[in-house]
Amino acid sequence: MVFYQSPSAHGTLGGFVINPRNQSIGLLSCHHIIANGKKRPGDFLHTLLPTRAGVEKYPIARLGPSVFNEKADAAIGWLTDSTTAIARPKVPELTSTKVRTPKVGDRLTKIGYSSGITQGVVTELGYYPTRYGSQIVDMYAMYIEPVPGKNQGNPICQGGDSGAIWLDADTGAAVGLHFGGESNSAYGPNHAKACLMTHVLDALDVQLYLPQLQNKRKTHG
Repeated sequence: MVFYQSPSAHGTLGGFVINPRNQSIGLLSCHHIIANGKKRPGDFLHTLLPTRAGVEKYPIARLGPSVFNEKADAAIGWLTDSTTAIARPKVPELTSTKVRTPKVGDRLTKIGYSSGITQGVVTELGYYPTRYGSQIVDMYAMYIEPVPGKNQGNPICQGGDSGAIWLDADTGAAVGLHFGGESNSAYGPNHAKACLMTHVLDALDVQLYLPQLQNKRKTHG
């Protein structure tokens, strides 16, 4: 599912989270996608849905907490009573079952709105300057390159993938939250960058929501 704010600001719904204190369910994506610009806590977040006339923006959640610092670029949209019916989580083919920290050599998979399913290998962990508008933050992240010998000519990520979760496809563990990269452009070689999922969840004080293991939960708002 795509989060849509404007033609120049759209990204991927990475997954679902839960507030362990009140059991509220939220949608997880990047701060620079759903909390940037003029958005304020409580504002509606939108997706694009097909209609007879084409596609239309449809409100699916309200903006909750967000963070953009040296550890994470992430934000939550809380499901509301009026939108829960169409946005209720469904179990995807790759379902996150746990969270772990990355290490160099990890082979990961992500499903992005623009580039679809791609695979990569973690080649570095460190601080990378990240610019959004006039703001630059040195963010601790993992640097992901194409798996050697596989899809070398295809982009590992594209604009609109921000918010996708990088998973260990063998175990289903959530490892990172995608926020940027290049696809062999003038700005850099084919690579992706992702915040550490452990940092994201700690910063937002939530847990990953596992639809197949949960009973009925309350919505927020």
